[in-house]
Amino acid sequence: MSGGRIAGGNVTVRMLVDGTRAFELRFKAGDKRESITLHQRPECDCGCGGGWNERAARRELGNVLARVRVGVWQREVERGRAAPQKPKEIPTFHEYASQWLQRRVDGVLGDRPLSDNTRNDYLWRLRGHLLPFFGARRLDEIDREMCLEFKAEKVRQSRDLRAAIAAGVDARDERNRRRYCCWSS
Repeated sequence: MSGGRIAGGNVTVRMLVDGTRAFELRFKAGDKRESITLHQRPECDCGCGGGWNERAARRELGNVLARVRVGVWQREVERGRAAPQKPKEIPTFHEYASQWLQRRVDGVLGDRPLSDNTRNDYLWRLRGHLLPFFGARRLDEIDREMCLEFKAEKVRQSRDLRAAIAAGVDARDERNRRRYCCWSS
């Protein structure tokens, strides 16, 4: 991490897991500390436009500070960008989970990219548990009650599997692996 001070603000440079850099412009506007993040990654979808380098970030900080001094700086419309738009259509849990997992695999979310084993484990959990129940539902439909319903269903399945195993059933999954109980009642 590096930083450089400009009168009234500074630029902090961070290396991201994808190998690109992010430039955080930190400054004071009125009585509040503010920050704007600019990304080196081309065509960044956060609203900064991407393609920034340290020199351009420092120049942009100077421009922001000038607008703050004359009283025309506005948080959400800074640099001519609007606040990120809400999606027109709310994604299903399946769509969201797929995007989330891909971002984790790529290292965009989290501290580092996922290992193959962790990715496979997440896929197993999604496919075996979460997607069958939540997959087709829009994110705004999933609430506390639905989560409790999911938990109750998993506890019920576990109880039934435990009873079947106790009765001598050799319970196996689609890959012929022995099934075990994982939810308590």
